[in-house]
Amino acid sequence: GAEEALRESGIPFVILRCADIVGPRDTTYRWWQYQVWSEHFDIINTGFGVPNMLKYMRFSLTYGGDVGQAVVSALGKGVTNRAYNVAMDKPFTLPHFLL
Repeated sequence: GAEEALRESGIPFVILRCADIVGPRDTTYRWWQYQVWSEHFDIINTGFGVPNMLKYMRFSLTYGGDVGQAVVSALGKGVTNRAYNVAMDKPFTLPHFLL
């Protein structure tokens, strides 16, 4: 893959592996429907359906601001030839996160 090609090339690199990125500039709306529902449940007054295939699926998210901090940190420390995972501390299931 790409990481192996970089390692073999001898070119200095830093790889930041991100999960799905969410934050103020996320224009995909993949997370915002849950955010709106959770903030306005008292008005909506209905449950939010979680598809069966997602009830137990573990996943991670990355906050967009954390990506920026990771880039600044890696550049500031002069890190090279390393790969980092940038995501929230623990994976979770959608029902766990919503409740």
